[in-house]
Amino acid sequence: MVRVAWAGDDKLLLQTQSVAGGGFTIVARQAFYSVLVIDVPTKSVKAVFKGSNSVLDAVFGWFGVFKIDGRWVAFLGGVPLEKLQQRGQAPAVYPDLYRVDLDTLTYERVARAGGGRTFWVISPDGSIAGHSDYDFKGKVQTIYAGDGTSRPLLSRQTTEGKLSPDGLGRTPGSLLVADRTSGEELARELRPGGPQDGEVLYTGVEAERTLRDPLTRLLVGVTERGAPGGVRMIDPELQKRVIATAKAFPGAQTELTAYSAGLVRMVAYTESPTDSGTYWLVDIDKKSARPIGSARPTIKAEDLGPVSLLSYKASDGQALDAVLTLPPKSSGRNLALVVMPHDGPFRSRDEPRLDLRAQAFASRGYAVLQPNYRGTLGYGEAFRKAAEGEVGRKLQTDISDAVGTLASSGVVDPKRVCIVGEGYGAYAALAGVTLQKGVYRCAIGRQGVYDLATFDATVRSLAAGDLRFVNARRARMGPVDGEDLKSISPALRAEQADAPVLLIREDVEGEDLSGQSRKMERELRGAGKAVEVFVEPDPKARDQQGHSDEDRAKALLAATVAFVEKNNPPN
Repeated sequence: MVRVAWAGDDKLLLQTQSVAGGGFTIVARQAFYSVLVIDVPTKSVKAVFKGSNSVLDAVFGWFGVFKIDGRWVAFLGGVPLEKLQQRGQAPAVYPDLYRVDLDTLTYERVARAGGGRTFWVISPDGSIAGHSDYDFKGKVQTIYAGDGTSRPLLSRQTTEGKLSPDGLGRTPGSLLVADRTSGEELARELRPGGPQDGEVLYTGVEAERTLRDPLTRLLVGVTERGAPGGVRMIDPELQKRVIATAKAFPGAQTELTAYSAGLVRMVAYTESPTDSGTYWLVDIDKKSARPIGSARPTIKAEDLGPVSLLSYKASDGQALDAVLTLPPKSSGRNLALVVMPHDGPFRSRDEPRLDLRAQAFASRGYAVLQPNYRGTLGYGEAFRKAAEGEVGRKLQTDISDAVGTLASSGVVDPKRVCIVGEGYGAYAALAGVTLQKGVYRCAIGRQGVYDLATFDATVRSLAAGDLRFVNARRARMGPVDGEDLKSISPALRAEQADAPVLLIREDVEGEDLSGQSRKMERELRGAGKAVEVFVEPDPKARDQQGHSDEDRAKALLAATVAFVEKNNPPN
């Protein structure tokens, strides 16, 4: 993963993310960065902590870049070498907070980690506005104001990491905290002297990422699927500017990607069935919008198939919708169909916008259907609750009911349908050819869970007694007394598979999802069923062999399309 940040106009920071630690090492397994500082005028490149004789050559945590007293500095997590020499005194080593001068790359430690992984919130003046700490003995996570422990704001008895600061709140001195202690992520705003548990501003179900004022770093909004411009601003006047920008691009999905203070100028990104991705510079004062770049200049409007939203009803009367993509210049009649269920209830949603996988199939003559089955984000609490306990049941028939609607209208041939998915979509794909009969001619699953009973036992073990998390999962999956989960587990119903299967997994031994794919493969082969496997290389091996994410994505798409074309030809 690569992130980019600017420090003024002259310095560019590149953060390349990896995962390290764990196993038999003293450093806790966590994400870290190799942070490169590029001086644009001189084109020189230097790495933070490179060659240090006191700090490990890696960055464990990113807490912001600020201009303080005329100098640009970064606040980063670093592991002092002295901690690595104290192996017998701690179960794991956690990073401390360092202030790094981006001109000289000199650094100083400004705060030490507590008992566990510590997250700090930095104010624009460089002071510590708040931080988290974890008591392993009492299993209590606490959020504090400032850099000491004299002003606790919120404590929860929970597993480590379930409470974590996410920057400043709406006003100076307040903190925004991600609270995952109840099984559902909440964003709480805490402030000294405020309500005991703070104020819940939004839930992780509906909001995705915080938006902050570039100068004050205060919370000004959140990104949200389905909202105008893809964001929800706290200030109504700022929301009006976002809405006005979205209205300037009728028929397009608009996202706010960058902005000045007060949203006077914005960079908006648009996609639509006729726009493969365009960046625009929007100037509110001048009431102008001009294109500044294309995300995919080789994909023209005439190459794209029409996209629409299909409304339909499930067999129990539940109102649903699905995104339908047709082949370019298609008659829209008697087409072969590819169904692509998204990656799960409570976390995803498909909208009528550009989807390159859907367009790849459409360009080959397929209709593509992406059902928003019950539990999909953005339809309200009642719709979410309608999915609880329906994995392998109504969630499954919501998808096939969409196929039936298209077939009854003559758009698709019901005898030429394949299903393709990843994550929960992979489960739905394999359930479609094991729990259901005669619906699909082939199924493709990437990194899915196919034995729910085993997966549930693993989750309960990892939850370490956190019953709120376990109970939240149980409510979503339904009864978990073994036999019920076995009855909706594709791996345990492999002998019922009635169509060829392609399983896609990473080549990583011991990883849970890869283990699930391996079990599904063994069960299908043992039952004498047609199954193929596409193995994605280990991410570390990809890096060593020089394969880019783009190369991997192309190979994955090519294997997926080839399998569908072989088992469900478009003509």
